[in-house]
Amino acid sequence: MTDSSPVNREALRGLISGVADYLGLAEQAVERAIKDPSDRLAVLTGFLFVNHLRDWAGRDGVLPTGMKASPFYEAIREVANGTKHLVLDPKSHPDLHTAEIMKISGYGAGPYGAGPYGAPYIYLRARRSTGEEEYFYVAGIILAEAIRWWKAVLLG
Repeated sequence: MTDSSPVNREALRGLISGVADYLGLAEQAVERAIKDPSDRLAVLTGFLFVNHLRDWAGRDGVLPTGMKASPFYEAIREVANGTKHLVLDPKSHPDLHTAEIMKISGYGAGPYGAGPYGAPYIYLRARRSTGEEEYFYVAGIILAEAIRWWKAVLLG
């Protein structure tokens, strides 16, 4: 039995009206990742939402120029794509910006000075942009910088 009704290829528009609405959801996801820096679901959700801001901005015709110069653009893209593909294709990710991502359990377990002292958190060893050195970042810091950039670009 086939359904003859038209296919709604933008069904999510019933939940998300556009890029400004999506930006609000991305902000909430980032806030959750910052509030509990050891919550894998919150952190990965933050990366997924921030990564897909470019898709929503493009769909609404407000894709910013210089977007690839935004902080941690490639690192965010790599983590988000890694949640789906596990192994990143060297053709679409030729110059990796994320060397490591892991959960730190607490006291004495992570790199010195990189995360909240004595508390569990998720960190990345990543580059902010092409040509920069790798550094250890708490995942929430990366997401917070990216969401600030998107807010400034999309909302002025």
